[in-house]
Amino acid sequence: MFSLRIVTPAGIYKEIDEVKLLNFVTPDGMRGLLSNHMPLAAVLTISKMTVVEDKKRTDYAIAEGFLSFQNNQALVIAQAVERKGDIDVARALAQKEAAEKRLLQKESEDYLRAQVSLQKALNRLKVAGEKE
Repeated sequence: MFSLRIVTPAGIYKEIDEVKLLNFVTPDGMRGLLSNHMPLAAVLTISKMTVVEDKKRTDYAIAEGFLSFQNNQALVIAQAVERKGDIDVARALAQKEAAEKRLLQKESEDYLRAQVSLQKALNRLKVAGEKE
């Protein structure tokens, strides 16, 4: 078992004392952490993060961030985090539609922001179990 602290710009999002498994996605692909893993520092992509504690599995939508692991303590620092059950599907769909409209305009500065916004919306919908 190891501890996990998830932090966003708004402050501490969640602290879990007894985590069995943490799955996350880096630019290199899916990774997993178990107790006594070697020290690790990793960039997190816009993706799903899964936490397994005791017999409970919880999925989170992560909007980019950083993970460090050392001495059985994991720290996730993310731009935004949402637990699967807390995702506002209607809001995510509206965000997806707005980003798609901006992408059609192809304005260079807004185009990149729209791409990221679309990725975040699609990730939230995927984690929520909705069709993209």
